[in-house]
Amino acid sequence: MPRLETYVRIVLAGTAIAAVGFLVGRSIERRQTPLAIGVLASSADGGSVAAAVRVAAREIDAEGGVRKRGITGITVGTDNDPAKAAAAAERLVRDREVVGLIVDGPPEVRDAVAAIADRARVALFSVQPPLGIDERAETIEL
Repeated sequence: MPRLETYVRIVLAGTAIAAVGFLVGRSIERRQTPLAIGVLASSADGGSVAAAVRVAAREIDAEGGVRKRGITGITVGTDNDPAKAAAAAERLVRDREVVGLIVDGPPEVRDAVAAIADRARVALFSVQPPLGIDERAETIEL
């Protein structure tokens, strides 16, 4: 049975995609190319976050996309290295013209990517376990 953290990550990734679609749907000129979302994950395959992005993108596309544009997720593994994450974010923004970045990693990675996202004016979402839940997905008292 999947851990609660997996479900939380899936919900957060889906929410992030919906929010990015809403935010950029009004501000980007209409083109036929899909909107790209960068996923900076700790592993190369992206794990549950990349899977959640793929599922959410398929669902959004099935409903007609965002202003008739599809959604595509581009996953890059960072090995939880802030320097790798920043370089990957820079490439995604410059070369792939992503409209949002989803970071699945520790706060150091998120902070490194936040500077790039802020400068490029793209949405940034961080997938972290919520406060009050420890690594075994049990509620803890704060």
